[in-house]
Amino acid sequence: VEEDGSYTVDLDITDLTDGDLDIVVTGTDNNGNPVTGTGTDELDAVPSEITVETDVDNTGPNITVTGDTTDIPPGSELEVTITDQNGNTVTTTAIVEEDGSYTVTDLDITDLTDGDLDITVTGTDNNGNPVTGTGTDELDAVPSEITVETEVDNTGPSITVTGDTTDIPPGSELEVTITDQNGNTVTTTAIVEEDGSYTVTDLDITDLTDGDLDITVTGTDNNGNPVTGRGTDELDAVPSEITVETEVDNAGPTIDVTGDTTDIPVGSELVVTITDQEGNTVTTTAIVEEDGSY
Repeated sequence: VEEDGSYTVDLDITDLTDGDLDIVVTGTDNNGNPVTGTGTDELDAVPSEITVETDVDNTGPNITVTGDTTDIPPGSELEVTITDQNGNTVTTTAIVEEDGSYTVTDLDITDLTDGDLDITVTGTDNNGNPVTGTGTDELDAVPSEITVETEVDNTGPSITVTGDTTDIPPGSELEVTITDQNGNTVTTTAIVEEDGSYTVTDLDITDLTDGDLDITVTGTDNNGNPVTGRGTDELDAVPSEITVETEVDNAGPTIDVTGDTTDIPVGSELVVTITDQEGNTVTTTAIVEEDGSY
């Protein structure tokens, strides 16, 4: 106590916990009686923090969330929220242990959509201030798939392609490609509906060649991975035909046979047979040229 009755103490309080402080000053007056003075203050020396570590089990699917806290009282309740890319959430709580750690084990996230997950853990520090820790992970529990069904209208000719998707976001664009046996293609797009279905109606395939068709539908799943669905069909829009023109050289005798083909592949081998009135035959082959002639 100074001459003017004042006093000062500069005391190290490193070992005290953040939060409210009660200050008690005691002494003895001139009559020998005890005297006490009290005050309050607040200590906020330690930065508050929540760390977040996660482990997703896609077979559940479930998630385990662990971490450590700083400046949050043991026994405090933390709120743990898992949010998928569509804004769907699963929420639970965890308790801060004596060593500051917390654990949420095998939290069911069946109702969340595959893709990126945001994990948020919130609590309150020793000073009553909110504290938030964040983390990210990825869910890939649902196998992605595109089914392909087709119907060819040879009178068009056109093709209708329909199907269903799994684990592909509604509104996504799919690429639909029709390829004929010569490698010619017709490509369009389709949009994934809310129920996962898609439809391409009466796609013009006039430029494709009759025969087998390969149909490929590609997209991207909720995890950003490519997905492909395949189907097959057959185009038979062009009536097939072989015209025959002949010229006999009696001096030989020989015969020239020429003509044109429709809907027969270039390079195909034709069998040419000459038969007389008595049933005798001469047979040879001819090759279909680029222009369809032989």
